[in-house]
Amino acid sequence: MGALHLTKTMRAQVDVIREVLAPWGLGSAILNEGPHMVVKVFARDGGGYRLSIVCTPKSRDAAVNKARQRAKALVRLINARAGY
Repeated sequence: MGALHLTKTMRAQVDVIREVLAPWGLGSAILNEGPHMVVKVFARDGGGYRLSIVCTPKSRDAAVNKARQRAKALVRLINARAGY
């Protein structure tokens, strides 16, 4: 299997998501599932969550901000389920 092709906007989204997840010790992997790339997040309790990477070249800033918001919401959800 070859390397995944990521645009600059997609790379920026992945970087932002990983930046939000890193302080909480959550792992991630980039997968190609269907028409969009997906960042799979691995929780400490063994659960797996997916964040889709969806963007167009014109919406770079909006796409990165939306990715940050979705990652923060996912961290809140994971922490609430874990009792933090």
